[in-house]
Amino acid sequence: MNIILRVMKLLQLAVLMSALLGVVGAKEVKQPEKPPLNPEMVDAEVFKKRYQRVGMAETLHYTEFVGVVDGVAILHVGDMHLLTKGWREKWIGVKLEDVDAQLRKELEEAAALIRAKQEAEPKN
Repeated sequence: MNIILRVMKLLQLAVLMSALLGVVGAKEVKQPEKPPLNPEMVDAEVFKKRYQRVGMAETLHYTEFVGVVDGVAILHVGDMHLLTKGWREKWIGVKLEDVDAQLRKELEEAAALIRAKQEAEPKN
């Protein structure tokens, strides 16, 4: 009986470790350098829902705010395809004039932080 309990504890640890490795592996997504010139344009509500996921720790999805280019806010989104075990990526955007004032302000502030960070990085 004691051996069975030990085996069960080892199985629990193995499941926990594999889950943790999945989370770590999901964060190692190679990001392209620049967004495309023509992201897939989406509705303001769809963009807002995806934007709320920026910074969330997820295993099979990721969402990253790229910035604002020519009045278009852009997100880099991806998800793990369960059949091929590969990442599917796309860029989605929305015109700033289409979003509500509060979200517009938040997007502009986040874009300003990104620009400041890029300007502070040394050029190679």
